[in-house]
Amino acid sequence: MQELSQKQIPRYTRDASGGELHSGGLKMTLVLTNEEVARLLPMEAAIAALEPSYCDLSQGMAICPARRDLLVPLPGAVKTVDEFNSMPAVYPRQKIAVWRVNSDFLTWHSRAGTVRREKEPRAPGDRYVGLVFLFSMETGELVAIFPDGEMQRIRVGAANAIAAKFLARNDSRTLAMLGSGFQAGAQLLAMCAVRPIQQVRVFSPNAGHRKAFVDEWRGKVKASIEPVASGREACDGADIVVAATNAAEPVMDASWLQPGMFITSIRPYEFDRPTLDRCQVIIIHNRESAPESFLTGGDPTVVPELAGGGAKAKGGVIDWGEQKDIGELLLGQAPQRSNPSQITCFVNNIGLSLQFAACGAAVLERARQQEVGRELPGEWFTEDLHP
Repeated sequence: MQELSQKQIPRYTRDASGGELHSGGLKMTLVLTNEEVARLLPMEAAIAALEPSYCDLSQGMAICPARRDLLVPLPGAVKTVDEFNSMPAVYPRQKIAVWRVNSDFLTWHSRAGTVRREKEPRAPGDRYVGLVFLFSMETGELVAIFPDGEMQRIRVGAANAIAAKFLARNDSRTLAMLGSGFQAGAQLLAMCAVRPIQQVRVFSPNAGHRKAFVDEWRGKVKASIEPVASGREACDGADIVVAATNAAEPVMDASWLQPGMFITSIRPYEFDRPTLDRCQVIIIHNRESAPESFLTGGDPTVVPELAGGGAKAKGGVIDWGEQKDIGELLLGQAPQRSNPSQITCFVNNIGLSLQFAACGAAVLERARQQEVGRELPGEWFTEDLHP
């Protein structure tokens, strides 16, 4: 079997008009790395890409079905499953279709009294497997392939930033971060992109993790960043509270809420019912509140979320189907902050495949403009046989 090194894969070339990828007259498929995606998609660009996509989705001008999770418990392992999930979408505005796919191993642990979901890297070299495929809606061909990691967290951060533009006070200067993992960094960039944040306080149960987060991000934003010893301390006097954890249970107490706060989460379980009940305005990401899950063996207790675990086990959260979503917020069809003392909330209750189409289209355009990436022959991904 012939192996291609990166040096053997042709770099970006253009046709005579300066527009399309080509190699010997054949259309090409662009391959990008996570690092290139991150450079091509700064937070401000992701926000700009996502806003019209949410409006289109609310108006029936894009298609974004629920994620499909195929779950197979691993023999002899406690609460560990092999998960294969897929997220397709079509985005006519940008003439892009997307398929995001993950092949993961998930496990659940109890840490500091909270159940947390974690991915195990089992690919060679302790690596994860997540890919985004972009297709042209004009020709059907595969136009780009890249790993999903950087876009995954950027699109989550951008969604919460869009909500903050409508729900956080304009003078919000103090940010509380609950969580210090992979997603938290994008949330920090997101809030700093839309509000004049000057001070950031970070809490996570592991003191080493929160110190490492502060060390990594200090200097990357204009705000000062410091670790604190408790969630209550982080939230005291904060204008914005971001929960960015892998918890399957609530991480914030309702008693930490203060007038004028905007609180936001990246998972549906991070805020409990008493916390949500104190919010005057609640917006969610989408009323499709859960992925379509298929589990072999029929024992839902293997997966806490399927077993009604997390916040649902503590009295139940609100009915997501009755809430207004981010598209309606952008279209002026949902309540916004109306006074400085309101407590407002955005729950990023589920990820949307359309985000990868919108952000992917932006990345593809910038990659072409800046001649970033590697080319693979388009004929490798098309056929002259009728399928």
